[in-house]
Amino acid sequence: MLHYTGGVVLMCLRATFLHLYPGYRNILTGPWQHWSLVGDSHLRYIFDALTQRLRDYPPLEYRIISHKNNSRGRVTKWSDAEDFLSYLRFDSYTSDIQIRHTQSRFTLTWYYDPLLLRLPYLLKVWMEEEVEQEQENVDEEEKVDEEEKVEEEDEDEEEKVEEKVQQLHRPSLLVINSGLHWLSFLDKAYTSGLENNSATLVMFEAQLNQLSPILGRFAKHTPTVFKLLDDVQAADTNPESEEVMSRTNLCHYNEITVSALRGSGVKVWDSTLPLSLGYNHQCSLHPTRTTVNYWWKCHDKRHVGYVLVEQYVDMLLNHACNFYLLVQQRIHRGHCVS
Repeated sequence: MLHYTGGVVLMCLRATFLHLYPGYRNILTGPWQHWSLVGDSHLRYIFDALTQRLRDYPPLEYRIISHKNNSRGRVTKWSDAEDFLSYLRFDSYTSDIQIRHTQSRFTLTWYYDPLLLRLPYLLKVWMEEEVEQEQENVDEEEKVDEEEKVEEEDEDEEEKVEEKVQQLHRPSLLVINSGLHWLSFLDKAYTSGLENNSATLVMFEAQLNQLSPILGRFAKHTPTVFKLLDDVQAADTNPESEEVMSRTNLCHYNEITVSALRGSGVKVWDSTLPLSLGYNHQCSLHPTRTTVNYWWKCHDKRHVGYVLVEQYVDMLLNHACNFYLLVQQRIHRGHCVS
């Protein structure tokens, strides 16, 4: 597996840009690339670790987007991300977070959607905009030569154009996860024990069966990954949630996910599970808490520490980037971990 430093991530973005938009000679005049992570805080950890790798290559900007159902609420202005990234992993969020690297025209969005109730709407918008976006790309390619000669443009108009592109542009990579919040929250709506577990399992299965054909159509043209549930310490050490947050039920949710997505074209990401089992075993032997960077978070019974999250990011980047970097012949031995 290759280790992706921030510089190699930028090389990946350039390589994928050349593949997605071959008509553009200059990345600064082309469309924005957009990677989307839709799910719970486990994907926010990956969002955080991936963004941190770009901190040495400013400028990075961020904004927070609140929402109610499928309607946008308050949207903060784009601001320098340096201070925000210093405390991102130490806070919790229930609003969407966007990071953009302006020189690479790259936007990374984490959508807070732990039950995947917003995902059908997002997929609908992205797929409806696909045809329109493709036509816009053709029109833009015809104007590239003229635009490159223009040194200054009206800043307000440019901001409106960039805003539209970043809001509507279909992601070139989609990563999804769900399941843990079904176990954590939906038990309040039912009684307890097996009746409760069966009810939430049925609802989760129905949700995925509804999503599967839509995700299948989306995955035909966009790399789409569904991350399975990690093992969590709460399955062993939290008596209050033992009936729901059990290792048996974690396995059931993963089995439902694999079954629902079989044949859809969505990649099932299962390689983090054995790492989380090893991490939790180590925490049981040596409960460690690294407060500076949360490298180890043995006090957190429902998340792994960043010692694993960093490896998860490399897994994701290897999946998203290796092919395009090989095409560009830009992978060097110095980037190899093993």
